[in-house]
Amino acid sequence: MNSFSDFTGILIGLLFVVIVFLSAMKHGVVKILASGVAAALGLVVFYAGINFLPDLAKTLLDVDLTWKISAGISAGLAFLMYVISRVLLGFVFKAVFNPDGWFHWCVDGIPGGVLSFFSSAVVLFFLFSCVRVAGTVQELNYIDSLSRAGISEMGGRIPPYPISATWRNGIETVPFLAPALDLIDPFSHRGKRNAAALTLASTSNFLKPYLLTRPRPPSSLRCPCGSNSQLRRVSPSRLRSSTASLSSSILPCVPLRQIP
Repeated sequence: MNSFSDFTGILIGLLFVVIVFLSAMKHGVVKILASGVAAALGLVVFYAGINFLPDLAKTLLDVDLTWKISAGISAGLAFLMYVISRVLLGFVFKAVFNPDGWFHWCVDGIPGGVLSFFSSAVVLFFLFSCVRVAGTVQELNYIDSLSRAGISEMGGRIPPYPISATWRNGIETVPFLAPALDLIDPFSHRGKRNAAALTLASTSNFLKPYLLTRPRPPSSLRCPCGSNSQLRRVSPSRLRSSTASLSSSILPCVPLRQIP
């Protein structure tokens, strides 16, 4: 069950949408719309790059690209696409919404604010994707800390559950967002990150025996299930409850007895 703090990222996103809406109503939507469409084109280039560049480099050049190199090249191409398309679209939309054009009536006011929703959606999609990646990385680091030897004696030195992971959990409750990101985001795919978490937990002399005692969940709860992680601040008295939450989050992905 998600807590209120899980939805902080969504509330910030809604505030951003309202601010952009009001700005488009007052100052016009031309620049906002041009930037939004250009950003959408840049995101298409970026996600296409990180998903297809490694295979293309291997097939055409027989070169193995690391994910950092692929992400760097993709980001550079995406930025170039954004700059070029932003300049061109600026001229296009000025012509479309000019005072003598048919669409000038929707350049500002309520119609302009409605048109700004597209640009806001593009920005939020990118920001939510970044939060999702950050939350996944920090959550895996947190699980790694729980898997270390002597964790039950560490007590107050155990860090709290990452805020970015709680925000990610809330963001993934947005309908259709998590499945869409699973299709294009190779870094925080729910099934893959759950498998990674399970691998980390299986190295723990404390977590592994405990997780093996957990009942196998029904098929309706199996992968992808990453958005249900409920790890929270851990102390010696709460370690068992935290591992119970951990098992409910990552174990549905793999049959329990397959843990090495």
